[in-house]
Amino acid sequence: APWASGPHPPLPVPSDHVRALAVDPNNPSSVWAAAEGGTYLSVDGGHSWAPLTSGLSRPSAAWAVAFMDGALFASDTAAVYRWDPASKKLTIEAGDIDRPNGLAFSPDESKLYIVVAGASPRVIRVYDVVKGGSELSNCSTVVTAAPDGHPDGLRVDVDGNLWVGWGVGQEG
Repeated sequence: APWASGPHPPLPVPSDHVRALAVDPNNPSSVWAAAEGGTYLSVDGGHSWAPLTSGLSRPSAAWAVAFMDGALFASDTAAVYRWDPASKKLTIEAGDIDRPNGLAFSPDESKLYIVVAGASPRVIRVYDVVKGGSELSNCSTVVTAAPDGHPDGLRVDVDGNLWVGWGVGQEG
């Protein structure tokens, strides 16, 4: 895979804090990076990068994941967005989330799990992915953390098990 070969230039971000990388499973030359400075796309396996921050309320994406049609789902501090590579359009998919943090799809990509880091206590929501991935619907809370629990990033394995990074104690 192109990403496995190196060396690679640094990401063109104002900080060195890259929070997540996502490789399109259907096109390993397409790599997304979520960093404090925004969301970036490489179409050449990480050798060059272009910002995808136009339209974000605050271009400080927390996580990015590849979707079945090559679309990018990314979050900033207020919403979850979908970037469509064909139309080059960015749309808000879930705008009612306070500090969306982890994003992860179910193995069949019919569900999207999101950590709501701004809720107190923190929760993990799940949405149905509908209309070929262009909309989210039927939001429900699947996990409510204890008052001192801090779910953070998450992933879903091939069997559909939800794995969550979890901290305990005072946030701050």
